[in-house]
Amino acid sequence: MRISKRVVRRYAAKVRAVFNFAKSAATRMRPINRKAVNIALVGIISLSTLGIGLPALIDAYNKQQSRTLHPQAAATQPNSAPAGDASAPGGKATALPDNLQTSLAADRDAVTKGKPRDLRHVETLAEGRTEHAKVYKNADGSKTLEESLHASSYQEAGVWKDVDSALSQDAASGKWQSRANSWQARFGDLTDSSGIELVRGAQTLGFAPVGGAKVAPSVSGTAPHQIVTYRNVWQGIDLQYSINGDELKETIIVKSRAAATSFAFDTNGANLTPDPTRGAGWFKLDGPLSGFVVAAPTVATQTGGVIGADPYVTQTLSGSRLTIALDPAWLQKVATADFPVIIDPTFYNQSGPSSSYVNYKSDGFVCYPGQGCGNSTGSTGAALWRFAYHVNYDGLSGPNKYLTSATLHLEMPNCSTPSYGNCTSHAVGSSIAACAGFNCIDWGTLQLGTATGTADFDVTAGYRNRMAA
Repeated sequence: MRISKRVVRRYAAKVRAVFNFAKSAATRMRPINRKAVNIALVGIISLSTLGIGLPALIDAYNKQQSRTLHPQAAATQPNSAPAGDASAPGGKATALPDNLQTSLAADRDAVTKGKPRDLRHVETLAEGRTEHAKVYKNADGSKTLEESLHASSYQEAGVWKDVDSALSQDAASGKWQSRANSWQARFGDLTDSSGIELVRGAQTLGFAPVGGAKVAPSVSGTAPHQIVTYRNVWQGIDLQYSINGDELKETIIVKSRAAATSFAFDTNGANLTPDPTRGAGWFKLDGPLSGFVVAAPTVATQTGGVIGADPYVTQTLSGSRLTIALDPAWLQKVATADFPVIIDPTFYNQSGPSSSYVNYKSDGFVCYPGQGCGNSTGSTGAALWRFAYHVNYDGLSGPNKYLTSATLHLEMPNCSTPSYGNCTSHAVGSSIAACAGFNCIDWGTLQLGTATGTADFDVTAGYRNRMAA
C-alpha cells in the first residue's frame, strides 16, 4: 500500500494492521510514532473476513482471473520525476466482476444478517503470535489478527509476553529503564565511559558522549511515550532518546549555526562492525545484541523535513568510537527559521520478522526503518515524499474465508514535544503499490481524503483484488 500526501509530515504513532474475520481472524493496523514535518501515519487497516463456505465462488473467480488480460501499467502517469530506484509499474488492480460481487454479497449477507458485530477483545490467543502479531478472540466469536510495525510481543522462557516500553526509575541505581522486552534500555548520568546502555541477556552495550558535559537525564511525557533528554551535552546540542518495541531512538538536536557539528561516542561491551548489506554508515552489533544495527543517520530541518543522509550527515567507526559528523558548510546555509536541525541515528532491532515499510523521496532518496523518517508523505518545496507499508495478509487467504471489510485509519502525531514540522490537517491519498519505488502507484486504486486529527479509508476493494490475484 502506498500513502501520498500534499504536505510533508512524519507520522507519530505506531503502525499496525488489523484484519477482522468471522470464524477466522481480524486485523487492525496503525503506523509509526514520530513527529512532524511528515505526517506520522497511524494507520489501522481493518480487514474482516467470513468463513462462509465460498470455495466454489473463489475458485471460479480465480479461474476467470487467470484467463483475463491485465493492463501492465496505470493509465494515468505520474507528473513527478522518478526516484532513482523506481521500476516500471506492474499489473493494475482489477475490480471483481459484477456477477461475482453480487453472489459474494448475497452469501455474506445470509451469514451476517441479524448478527451484530462485536469486536471487543475478550481473549489473547496463542495461535499465530509472533514479535509483531497477536490474535484475539472477539466477543462475537470472530478473531482479530493485529500485526504491528514495531514489536508488540516477546518471549521469556518460552512464554509470550506483551512489550512495555514505559520508563521507570530504578530505586537502587537511579537509572531510568524500559520495563519489559527481550532487551532493555537504561539511562543514567553521563560520565566519560557510560550514561546510555542497551542490554540483552548478559551483554550490555554502553556508550557515552566524548568531551560532553556530565549531565543527568530528565524524563518528560506520559508512559509509554516518554522522552529522555540530556541538555547542552555539547555546545548548542541536546541529546534525546525514546523507546519503542524495536528501537532505541537517538535524536541529536542542533540549536543554531554556532553549535558543534561533530559528535563522538565511545562504546564498550559489544563490537560494532560495518553492515555490508546496508552500505556506508550502517553498523551491526555482535553477541546477544546481534539483532541490532545502528542505522545511517539522517538530518531534518523544521520546514524541509528529512533532507537526506550522506553527504549532509555521515557516521563512521574508528575502533570503538562512533562519530557522527554534520556538514558544517551546509549548516551555515540553513535559515534561522529551520532550526533546530534534527539528526537521527537509531539502534534498530532486526531480529524478528516484521511488517515492511519504506519511505521514498522524489529526488531519489530512500529512507529505511531506523533512519528517522517515520512514515513520510507529502511535499517540502520541490520534493515529494511517499510511504509504502506491506501488510502480511497470508493468513486471510484460503477456503471458507472472505474479506468483508478493510479500513485504513490514519492519525496525526502528537506534536507536544520538540521535533520538526507542524500538525495541521492535510489532504492524503492512499493506493495499492504496483511495485517498489516512488512512482509505483496504481492510480486506478487511488483514494483521497483529509487527515484532520484522524482519517479513514475504505480499502476493501484493493485488498480483495490482491488476495484473489
